[in-house]
Amino acid sequence: MIAFVNEVPSHLSGEANFDMMRRLPDTHWGTMDYLFSRLMLILHEKGYCWFNMGLAPFAGVGDSEEATRLEKTVGRLAEHIDWLAHTQGMLQYKQKFEPVWQDRHLVYDGGPLALPQVVLAVTTVV
Repeated sequence: MIAFVNEVPSHLSGEANFDMMRRLPDTHWGTMDYLFSRLMLILHEKGYCWFNMGLAPFAGVGDSEEATRLEKTVGRLAEHIDWLAHTQGMLQYKQKFEPVWQDRHLVYDGGPLALPQVVLAVTTVV
């Protein structure tokens, strides 16, 4: 085995999800594209209409001109810890499939000083 992706149940009818994808380091870069394409075709044959590729944590946070200083700080902080969660790489990878992006929001209680802990917690579980 040189690569894998696993499918997990969705709470939405007609939607498939995946949880984890991995490939061996020296495997051709197109291996995951092929694997996802085949998985999507198989799931489509089984009647699925949507394939949920998950989140791209903190993508675009703080990028708009209307962003608050706090949002800009979160965006920059997320960029600097990208080495930990590879969020930019995940975003770029998923973009090639021309996804339909939907905003997801995280609500927390703890004020601005707790925000770095929230960013770290979210990026380490993704």
